[in-house]
Amino acid sequence: MDRAVFLWPSIRNDDKFHLMFLRARQYDSLKAALLMTQYFENKLELFGDELLPKRITLDHLSNLEIPLLQEGFNYVFQNIETRGREVQVSDITAYDFRDSKAFLRASWYSMVTAMEESEDIQRRGMVQVVRIYGEPRHTLAQFVEFLWNTTHIHQAWPFHVNCIHVCSDNPFSMPSNERRTPCNERMSEFGRTSIVVRRRKHSMKC
Repeated sequence: MDRAVFLWPSIRNDDKFHLMFLRARQYDSLKAALLMTQYFENKLELFGDELLPKRITLDHLSNLEIPLLQEGFNYVFQNIETRGREVQVSDITAYDFRDSKAFLRASWYSMVTAMEESEDIQRRGMVQVVRIYGEPRHTLAQFVEFLWNTTHIHQAWPFHVNCIHVCSDNPFSMPSNERRTPCNERMSEFGRTSIVVRRRKHSMKC
């Protein structure tokens, strides 16, 4: 955090940037400050010193990240949910995290850029839809290991999730009270989050 302030002195008085973290933690200033610190630590780890004070754009991504984005593993929809919340869809079967840092950089761009551009996401939160259809590229054990090793980065993204829908034809998909995973650990940060598993169905009601 000290490095970020050194490189970006005006951040001290950037109310818009501060509000993004306050909204993500329901205006708890201590939690928001901790979230901001984790955010910059992770950004430094993924993008280095030069990009720490900058907003990540498509121009900052390399030929390692661009193909991942083109495969559509993660995207955000606006104005399609009845309560006006943004809907983020993750297609687990399209996840390619053989290069985990490249995958995380692409994820950061697609998620954090959406947060920074939309005050509606910051205020209202987001509905997440996780699709698990067909044959994934990785085994369940590999996926859980990836989540376990990277959950500290996902936890530091400045947004809150209202509910998660898991739409799957995979028998390994279970509601959160049946199996504890790093994903469930992450969602414990948000008290009002519900996780709904739907096999062979797509419902946006929550």
